Amino acid sequence: KDPYNTKAAEKFARVICVAEGMKIGFACWAVDRDNAKKYMIPGGMDKLLLTGRILRNLKTEDDPVKSLSGALQCRELFRGTVSKVDLVSRDGFDFGITYVETGYGTASISFKNENILAKDERGDVILTVPESICLLDVDNFMPLTNAAVKEGMRIIVIALPAAELWWHTPDGYD
Repeated sequence: KDPYNTKAAEKFARVICVAEGMKIGFACWAVDRDNAKKYMIPGGMDKLLLTGRILRNLKTEDDPVKSLSGALQCRELFRGTVSKVDLVSRDGFDFGITYVETGYGTASISFKNENILAKDERGDVILTVPESICLLDVDNFMPLTNAAVKEGMRIIVIALPAAELWWHTPDGYD
């Protein structure tokens, strides 16, 4: 009934996505100028472009975290080999845990489409949202979605700080 009902649009689009075997993407409304000013991160698109440029130009002997850290203030959480991926797709979402053998034990990343929680080898929480937990393929320096992660892959798990907006405004944190 209401063409601006975002929750209904999300639900409708997810049903179609599930029916198509999770093989589609969807986008809703374009953001207007006022909301762009209020909610978008200043310089965010520039950082994305710079990140892509850095990753494309890395050589096999380069340290990707060191190369990215100047532009993104990122840090390495851990690196290792994916030993197991527990994954369940339900209602248009991928739920799961990725386990990584680090050489010191097994660390993990819990996700619901996006990465939500990282734990070290002792099982201690070392990062959670709104900070970003990013996965990078060691062999080709490509960022990884959770759907692309497979057992045996060598990955680096990187922490990116959340923008001020997400920590210091009630709207952002909500």
